[in-house]
Amino acid sequence: SPHAVCGKDADCDGKFIDSTEQCDDGNKNNGDGCDANCKTEPPKVLTGMVTGSPTQVVGTISGVPGIKIKIIKIGICGDSDATSGPNQFQASGGGINFTWEAGQSGQGSTHVLSPTPNKGGSARGFSYKDVSYTADVGQGKTISFTFHNDYDALYCQDTDTQGTNYNDSGTVSSVRPWVLYAYEL
Repeated sequence: SPHAVCGKDADCDGKFIDSTEQCDDGNKNNGDGCDANCKTEPPKVLTGMVTGSPTQVVGTISGVPGIKIKIIKIGICGDSDATSGPNQFQASGGGINFTWEAGQSGQGSTHVLSPTPNKGGSARGFSYKDVSYTADVGQGKTISFTFHNDYDALYCQDTDTQGTNYNDSGTVSSVRPWVLYAYEL
């Protein structure tokens, strides 16, 4: 958290925020929530297309020494509409462990999202939920695909809330977990 001090700390590495800084995490590294110019970095997205069997790691959010990771929003895109069996994902590590699903509910997930919307033909869009989970300082998270019931030859084709377009057409059937997170002091 910010500390008020007398004098200047214009070097952006003293962990004290002065009038020229938005943040100061004590280093000049980019990618840890506070860039080399002491500007707050925007949230990041972890996502990955899944086409095979569950019980696989989709990706990891790397831990940074002295920094917390906060998950802000979760989503699912693709083959998880109202007629599809549920697809479930899990975020674990750093003192958190929760699951989310979309499709026909039934897995007892921590969060049940609305079925993925129909975007025409076999294309399906994103379903989201705002959340607030913070990992222990310096600890990363693993995002895993944990369960699926069936595949209906649907795929993700949508633009996410951050403006990134996804088009997983050409796959037989796919589902895409989506996690919005930020690094925090």
